[in-house]
Amino acid sequence: MQQLLTIVCSVLREHEYVIIPGFGGFTLHHVPAKQNASHVFNPPSKMPSFNPLLNQDDGLLKHALMLESGLSLTEASQSIEDFTSHCNMLLQTRKTLVIPAVGTLFQNLDGSVLFEPSTATIWSKEHFGLEPVQAEYYLPEVKIIPLTKSSTVSNILFNFASYNFRIQFYYE
Repeated sequence: MQQLLTIVCSVLREHEYVIIPGFGGFTLHHVPAKQNASHVFNPPSKMPSFNPLLNQDDGLLKHALMLESGLSLTEASQSIEDFTSHCNMLLQTRKTLVIPAVGTLFQNLDGSVLFEPSTATIWSKEHFGLEPVQAEYYLPEVKIIPLTKSSTVSNILFNFASYNFRIQFYYE
């Protein structure tokens, strides 16, 4: 069973989805970069989700199991069926099913299967190594420039266009 859990994780990483026939499927979806309330920008990432309606065998998991363990097609099919039965039995007895690096599945009181994804795993090779960044805000410097009758606003703006500050005008 542990070997099949590892294969589920590796197929999900490689193909961005994996279907466990008769049980459900996991897919990776893109999460864009976002800023939280404390002004920390989290990098883009991918998160797994579970859909119990994705349960038709597409052969991907079976093929990966055959390659990894050297089983025949019949043996791999039987191994996946046994795994599916075990997973369904665990959930029906109100136990949790932990798939390492993917997340935790459990059944609530009304019989629905819920999934809590693991946040510790980095699924995206493109975003590997990106860390959250704390934004630092600063107020620009304010320059006060006295105007004379001969000054024009366009002359003053032209002279200070390359500086990074706000300009306030007043007449004396």
